Amino acid sequence: MIGVIAPIAGVVALIVGIWVLVATIVAIRAALDCATGRAIATAVIGWLVQAIVIGLLWGLAIAS
Repeated sequence: MIGVIAPIAGVVALIVGIWVLVATIVAIRAALDCATGRAIATAVIGWLVQAIVIGLLWGLAIAS
């Protein structure tokens, strides 16, 4: 059973990641009542900050 699920895990993760990003953009646009471009910029900047923090924490966890 795992042999069937493992190959599609990457595709599912990509689809879910895109869905979360789009939902985040819509939520930011609605909550802050701002333009779509500004909501996209806010979501992308937030995603980048999150990726950097997770990367740093992951690096510290592996180094120790």
